[in-house]
Amino acid sequence: MRAFIVPEFGDPGSVGERPKPEPAEGQILVRVKAAGVNTMDAVIRAGYAKDWIEHRFPLTPGSDYAGTVEAVGPGVEGIEVGDEVFGANGKPYAGEGSFAEFIAAVAERSTKRPASVPVEKAASLPTAAGTALAAIDALGATNGDTIAIIGAAGGVGGFATQLAVHRGLKVIAVTKAEHADYVRGLGAGEVIDYTTADPLEQLRSKAPNGLAGIVDLFHDVQGATPYASVVRPGGRIVSPLAMGLEQALAGSPVSGVMIQAATTRVGELADLAATGTLGVPFETLPLDEAATALDRQASHQVRGKLVLALD
Repeated sequence: MRAFIVPEFGDPGSVGERPKPEPAEGQILVRVKAAGVNTMDAVIRAGYAKDWIEHRFPLTPGSDYAGTVEAVGPGVEGIEVGDEVFGANGKPYAGEGSFAEFIAAVAERSTKRPASVPVEKAASLPTAAGTALAAIDALGATNGDTIAIIGAAGGVGGFATQLAVHRGLKVIAVTKAEHADYVRGLGAGEVIDYTTADPLEQLRSKAPNGLAGIVDLFHDVQGATPYASVVRPGGRIVSPLAMGLEQALAGSPVSGVMIQAATTRVGELADLAATGTLGVPFETLPLDEAATALDRQASHQVRGKLVLALD
């Protein structure tokens, strides 16, 4: 089968041939029509995760996919050959991903694709929207609370903004001025341009009584911890990136919470997408441009989502 292959860490990768996989216990074999591109895919290609995730070479990156079920492994229930599905890879190691014509994926991280949700949109959801879902849940904010989302114009940030507004939260989006209209279109009530003035001072001005919480999709732990000063006591800073945040804020009136993508909840994402509640713009590229897509994803300057088309 055709697949995007990275022979060694640091290599940009290219399209080549690798054996078609077979579904193991609890897995489904999917003919991939579209594959979502995530920051973690670029991290894996570069080798930055080699000390905490097993890598199997040659690497084919990719977690998210949408396509048609071609075979079902032992122990799988509720999914049949011919079903249109989307989901996340689900394997505990990297290297047998969705940037390929076929993927053997963990069935419990897959769901049937609603007919009203296009293939490319479905492929954009599992990791980014799953991370956003986990982040908004972890905030513990309630209807009417004001929160900030740092990096609101990215894939996770766009989904997080929509989910927050859907739950009745008031969102201050921290991004660049060029993305202001975009994030307002997603539901953000206020926008802070972090390039023009200190974002902390801008947040203090807009929320003088303190924010209920912050979803930080940009900073490491050193960059995230100062934002505790603009969160009211009992509030939380939630991050998928800032390793050590919980320990750094221990003893503080503000808690740090690390989260991972809720990729087992793709059924919820399907429902939200089908009703029009969830969805950000996506740009589709062919599989042959996967290396370029990963370069762009690594730049952290992508608005919305990048999706590879394989169909």
